[in-house]
Amino acid sequence: MPFPPNFTNVWDTTFPPDTQLANLLGQDLRNLRVDVMQRMSLLSGTFANRPTPENVNAIWGGAGFGLLYFSTDTGQVFQWNGGAWVEVTPQIRGALFKDSSLHVHTGTVSEDVIYAYNVNGNALGTTGVLRVTVKFLASPQGAPASIVRARFAGTPVAGSILPTQVPTNYAFEFTIGNRGLTNSQFISGELYGQSQLPLTSGQANAIDTTLNQALTITMQSGTNTDQQNFNQFIVELL
Repeated sequence: MPFPPNFTNVWDTTFPPDTQLANLLGQDLRNLRVDVMQRMSLLSGTFANRPTPENVNAIWGGAGFGLLYFSTDTGQVFQWNGGAWVEVTPQIRGALFKDSSLHVHTGTVSEDVIYAYNVNGNALGTTGVLRVTVKFLASPQGAPASIVRARFAGTPVAGSILPTQVPTNYAFEFTIGNRGLTNSQFISGELYGQSQLPLTSGQANAIDTTLNQALTITMQSGTNTDQQNFNQFIVELL
Protein backbone atom coordinates (compact mmCIF):
# COMPACT_ATOMS: atom_id res chain seq x y z
CA MET A 1 0.00 0.00 0.00
CA PRO A 2 1.54 3.38 -0.98
CA PHE A 3 2.17 5.93 1.71
CA PRO A 4 0.88 8.41 2.64
CA PRO A 5 -2.68 7.34 1.68
CA ASN A 6 -4.63 10.60 1.47
CA PHE A 7 -2.73 12.27 4.32
CA THR A 8 -3.47 15.96 4.58
CA ASN A 9 0.11 16.91 5.52
CA VAL A 10 3.53 15.33 5.17
CA TRP A 11 5.03 14.52 8.59
CA ASP A 12 7.77 17.11 9.10
CA THR A 13 9.72 17.28 12.38
CA THR A 14 11.17 20.68 11.41
CA PHE A 15 7.77 22.38 11.16
CA PRO A 16 6.67 24.77 12.50
CA PRO A 17 9.97 26.67 12.78
CA ASP A 18 10.92 28.72 15.83
CA THR A 19 10.09 31.83 13.79
CA GLN A 20 6.47 30.76 13.24
CA LEU A 21 4.03 33.60 13.97
CA ALA A 22 2.24 33.28 17.30
CA ASN A 23 -1.15 33.93 15.71
CA LEU A 24 -0.75 30.66 13.75
CA LEU A 25 -0.54 28.55 16.91
CA GLY A 26 -4.19 27.49 16.69
CA GLN A 27 -3.83 26.36 13.08
CA ASP A 28 -0.60 24.48 13.87
CA LEU A 29 -2.27 22.62 16.75
CA ARG A 30 -5.24 21.68 14.59
CA ASN A 31 -2.89 20.39 11.88
CA LEU A 32 -1.03 18.34 14.49
CA ARG A 33 -4.26 16.73 15.64
CA VAL A 34 -5.15 15.85 12.04
CA ASP A 35 -1.67 14.41 11.39
CA VAL A 36 -1.76 12.22 14.52
CA MET A 37 -5.35 11.09 13.93
CA GLN A 38 -4.69 10.07 10.31
CA ARG A 39 -1.56 8.10 11.18
CA MET A 40 -3.10 6.38 14.19
CA SER A 41 -5.92 5.17 11.95
CA LEU A 42 -3.39 3.07 10.00
CA LEU A 43 -2.17 1.04 12.97
CA SER A 44 -4.61 -1.71 12.01
CA GLY A 45 -6.34 -3.04 8.92
CA THR A 46 -6.20 -5.94 6.49
CA PHE A 47 -2.98 -7.78 5.66
CA ALA A 48 -3.02 -6.46 2.08
CA ASN A 49 -3.36 -2.85 3.26
CA ARG A 50 -0.21 -2.67 5.36
CA PRO A 51 1.19 0.79 4.64
CA THR A 52 4.78 1.74 3.92
CA PRO A 53 5.61 4.18 6.75
CA GLU A 54 7.23 7.53 6.22
CA ASN A 55 10.95 7.63 6.92
CA VAL A 56 11.72 10.82 8.83
CA ASN A 57 15.43 11.51 9.25
CA ALA A 58 15.97 7.71 9.21
CA ILE A 59 14.70 7.41 12.78
CA TRP A 60 11.86 4.94 12.11
CA GLY A 61 12.56 1.32 12.94
CA GLY A 62 15.80 -0.21 14.05
CA ALA A 63 16.64 -3.18 16.24
CA GLY A 64 14.09 -3.78 18.96
CA PHE A 65 11.69 -0.93 18.19
CA GLY A 66 9.45 0.35 15.45
CA LEU A 67 5.84 0.95 14.45
CA LEU A 68 3.33 -1.87 15.03
CA TYR A 69 0.60 -2.91 12.60
CA PHE A 70 -2.28 -5.21 13.54
CA SER A 71 -3.58 -7.32 10.67
CA THR A 72 -7.27 -7.77 11.45
CA ASP A 73 -8.00 -10.44 8.82
CA THR A 74 -5.06 -12.76 9.61
CA GLY A 75 -4.63 -12.12 13.34
CA GLN A 76 -0.95 -11.18 12.89
CA VAL A 77 1.10 -8.38 14.42
CA PHE A 78 3.95 -6.76 12.46
CA GLN A 79 6.77 -4.40 13.42
CA TRP A 80 8.40 -1.97 10.97
CA ASN A 81 12.20 -2.44 10.97
CA GLY A 82 12.97 0.56 8.79
CA GLY A 83 12.57 -1.23 5.49
CA ALA A 84 9.95 -3.97 5.87
CA TRP A 85 7.20 -5.33 8.10
CA VAL A 86 8.49 -8.17 10.30
CA GLU A 87 5.97 -10.46 12.01
CA VAL A 88 6.20 -10.43 15.82
CA THR A 89 2.99 -12.32 16.58
CA PRO A 90 4.64 -15.33 18.30
CA GLN A 91 6.63 -13.03 20.60
CA ILE A 92 3.56 -11.33 22.04
CA ARG A 93 0.82 -13.93 21.80
CA GLY A 94 0.37 -17.39 23.22
CA ALA A 95 -2.13 -19.93 21.92
CA LEU A 96 -4.13 -19.04 18.82
CA PHE A 97 -7.05 -21.13 20.07
CA LYS A 98 -7.89 -23.34 23.04
CA ASP A 99 -10.93 -25.33 24.04
CA SER A 100 -11.02 -27.06 27.42
CA SER A 101 -14.72 -27.96 27.40
CA LEU A 102 -15.79 -31.62 27.37
CA HIS A 103 -16.79 -33.11 24.00
CA VAL A 104 -18.24 -36.64 24.28
CA HIS A 105 -18.18 -38.75 21.10
CA THR A 106 -20.09 -42.06 20.93
CA GLY A 107 -22.91 -43.88 19.12
CA THR A 108 -21.48 -43.66 15.59
CA VAL A 109 -18.87 -45.23 13.31
CA SER A 110 -18.69 -42.28 10.89
CA GLU A 111 -15.73 -39.89 10.83
CA ASP A 112 -16.99 -36.98 12.92
CA VAL A 113 -15.48 -33.54 13.48
CA ILE A 114 -14.68 -32.94 17.15
CA TYR A 115 -12.80 -29.65 16.85
CA ALA A 116 -12.49 -27.08 14.05
CA TYR A 117 -10.24 -24.04 13.80
CA ASN A 118 -9.89 -21.67 10.84
CA VAL A 119 -6.25 -20.85 10.04
CA ASN A 120 -6.22 -17.38 8.52
CA GLY A 121 -4.61 -16.90 5.13
CA ASN A 122 -0.95 -15.79 5.34
CA ALA A 123 -0.84 -16.52 9.10
CA LEU A 124 1.97 -19.05 8.54
CA GLY A 125 3.96 -16.96 6.09
CA THR A 126 6.73 -19.09 4.58
CA THR A 127 8.25 -20.48 7.78
CA GLY A 128 5.44 -20.49 10.36
CA VAL A 129 4.60 -23.62 12.33
CA LEU A 130 1.35 -24.68 13.98
CA ARG A 131 1.65 -26.85 17.08
CA VAL A 132 -1.54 -28.74 17.88
CA THR A 133 -2.31 -30.64 21.09
CA VAL A 134 -5.40 -32.77 21.69
CA LYS A 135 -6.09 -34.56 25.01
CA PHE A 136 -8.79 -37.23 25.20
CA LEU A 137 -9.89 -40.38 27.04
CA ALA A 138 -10.80 -43.34 24.81
CA SER A 139 -12.96 -46.20 26.09
CA PRO A 140 -12.88 -48.89 23.38
CA GLN A 141 -15.38 -51.74 23.33
CA GLY A 142 -13.34 -54.05 21.10
CA ALA A 143 -12.29 -54.54 17.48
CA PRO A 144 -12.18 -52.89 15.04
CA ALA A 145 -10.02 -50.06 16.32
CA SER A 146 -10.93 -46.38 16.35
CA ILE A 147 -8.95 -43.75 14.41
CA VAL A 148 -8.15 -40.17 15.41
CA ARG A 149 -7.21 -37.83 12.55
CA ALA A 150 -6.26 -34.26 11.80
CA ARG A 151 -7.29 -32.69 8.51
CA PHE A 152 -5.96 -29.47 7.02
CA ALA A 153 -7.96 -28.03 4.11
CA GLY A 154 -9.82 -31.35 4.12
CA THR A 155 -6.62 -33.35 3.60
CA PRO A 156 -5.62 -35.92 6.27
CA VAL A 157 -2.29 -34.66 7.64
CA ALA A 158 -1.90 -36.67 10.85
CA GLY A 159 -3.62 -39.56 12.53
CA SER A 160 -3.27 -42.85 14.34
CA ILE A 161 -5.14 -46.04 15.09
CA LEU A 162 -6.09 -46.55 18.75
CA PRO A 163 -5.35 -49.97 20.21
CA THR A 164 -8.43 -51.91 21.27
CA GLN A 165 -7.35 -52.01 24.90
CA VAL A 166 -8.48 -50.67 28.26
CA PRO A 167 -9.65 -47.04 28.64
CA THR A 168 -6.63 -44.81 28.08
CA ASN A 169 -5.84 -41.11 28.26
CA TYR A 170 -4.15 -40.00 25.04
CA ALA A 171 -2.19 -36.96 23.94
CA PHE A 172 -2.37 -36.40 20.18
CA GLU A 173 0.41 -33.93 19.33
CA PHE A 174 1.68 -32.78 15.94
CA THR A 175 3.11 -29.81 14.07
CA ILE A 176 2.41 -28.36 10.62
CA GLY A 177 5.10 -26.07 9.28
CA ASN A 178 5.68 -24.27 5.99
CA ARG A 179 9.05 -25.13 4.40
CA GLY A 180 10.14 -21.86 2.79
CA LEU A 181 6.99 -21.61 0.66
CA THR A 182 3.38 -20.83 1.43
CA ASN A 183 2.25 -24.08 -0.21
CA SER A 184 4.78 -26.60 1.12
CA GLN A 185 4.33 -28.17 4.55
CA PHE A 186 6.03 -30.75 6.72
CA ILE A 187 3.98 -32.57 9.36
CA SER A 188 5.28 -34.61 12.27
CA GLY A 189 3.94 -35.81 15.62
CA GLU A 190 2.93 -38.66 17.87
CA LEU A 191 0.03 -40.14 19.77
CA TYR A 192 0.98 -40.81 23.40
CA GLY A 193 -0.99 -43.20 25.58
CA GLN A 194 -0.09 -46.64 26.85
CA SER A 195 2.72 -46.49 24.32
CA GLN A 196 3.99 -44.07 21.70
CA LEU A 197 2.09 -44.67 18.47
CA PRO A 198 3.27 -43.52 15.02
CA LEU A 199 1.24 -41.31 12.75
CA THR A 200 -0.47 -43.12 9.94
CA SER A 201 -0.72 -40.33 7.35
CA GLY A 202 1.70 -38.49 5.11
CA GLN A 203 4.63 -36.34 6.16
CA ALA A 204 4.43 -33.66 3.47
CA ASN A 205 1.65 -31.64 1.87
CA ALA A 206 1.17 -28.80 -0.61
CA ILE A 207 -1.70 -26.73 0.81
CA ASP A 208 -2.06 -23.06 -0.12
CA THR A 209 -1.78 -21.24 3.20
CA THR A 210 -2.30 -17.81 1.64
CA LEU A 211 -5.99 -18.77 1.80
CA ASN A 212 -8.11 -19.42 4.88
CA GLN A 213 -7.92 -23.15 5.59
CA ALA A 214 -9.81 -25.28 8.09
CA LEU A 215 -7.93 -27.39 10.62
CA THR A 216 -10.15 -30.14 12.02
CA ILE A 217 -9.74 -32.98 14.50
CA THR A 218 -11.93 -35.99 13.74
CA MET A 219 -12.71 -39.31 15.39
CA GLN A 220 -13.94 -42.48 13.70
CA SER A 221 -15.00 -45.14 16.18
CA GLY A 222 -14.59 -48.82 15.46
CA THR A 223 -18.01 -49.63 16.92
CA ASN A 224 -20.94 -47.43 17.83
CA THR A 225 -20.47 -48.32 21.50
CA ASP A 226 -16.93 -46.90 21.63
CA GLN A 227 -16.69 -43.63 23.52
CA GLN A 228 -14.11 -40.85 23.56
CA ASN A 229 -14.15 -37.91 25.95
CA PHE A 230 -12.25 -35.02 24.38
CA ASN A 231 -10.95 -32.69 27.07
CA GLN A 232 -8.59 -30.18 25.47
CA PHE A 233 -7.65 -28.71 22.10
CA ILE A 234 -4.80 -26.17 21.77
CA VAL A 235 -3.45 -24.51 18.60
CA GLU A 236 -0.24 -22.47 18.86
CA LEU A 237 1.69 -20.47 16.28
CA LEU A 238 5.46 -20.90 16.60
